[in-house]
Amino acid sequence: MSRALIKQAQAESYKRAAFVFSVNTAPGWKLSVALAAAGITKKARVTITINAGVNVGGIIIDSAPVKSRVRLINNGSLIGASGSGSALTVSWPTHVTNNGRIAGGGGNGGNGGLGLHGSLSAARACVNTQLAGGTGGLGAGMSGTNLITATIGTAGVAASDSAAKGGLAGNGGDLGNPGTAGGVGIKGNSWQGGNLSNADGTSTYYPACGPYNSGSYDIGALGGAAGFAVNGIAFVTYDVQGSIIGPVK
Repeated sequence: MSRALIKQAQAESYKRAAFVFSVNTAPGWKLSVALAAAGITKKARVTITINAGVNVGGIIIDSAPVKSRVRLINNGSLIGASGSGSALTVSWPTHVTNNGRIAGGGGNGGNGGLGLHGSLSAARACVNTQLAGGTGGLGAGMSGTNLITATIGTAGVAASDSAAKGGLAGNGGDLGNPGTAGGVGIKGNSWQGGNLSNADGTSTYYPACGPYNSGSYDIGALGGAAGFAVNGIAFVTYDVQGSIIGPVK
């Protein structure tokens, strides 16, 4: 066989595999899994395309047959999962044409700190009760196949008869941003000390429940970190960088 025919045969064996996303895709699509499903076992030119107007969850470009060339063309939005998810994780050399946006998921807000409420029971015993802090808001990003916006944190449980209350929770972060920390829980008691009448007509002094009237009791949790727009930047060559929202490493 002539050298020209050998080169032609080699070129024909150099398969082209195209992966086109035309619908929303949940985070977790992985190149190696897609290639195996398509029966691609030899070197290939692989093009991963995200269509315009589509929100695609975080994808993983992990491995391909030796000497394969991989290109990502993003015409839509490649977005990490809500709660610090990465948008694009790369561990194989990849050329990227980003005509849309690549954004890490926002971090969740931190839960509020516990409050502490002191009270005097019917049996005239001091009872300390912890009050739950608020629940942190969700970070913006993909939730399954849906793109959600950041939400605010909720208030903590508050006592009706003292200053005691759980801390206000932090808000979720916008795309590529961290969540905020939860607020401090407050302590307080409803029994400040005093005399109570007994059945025999006498009275007994009962001291305040807890050595506190107000003040901090428990700090809130930190907010979640911003998700990476690109995790594995050393493997990326930008042909068009486009909009990158969030940290890269």
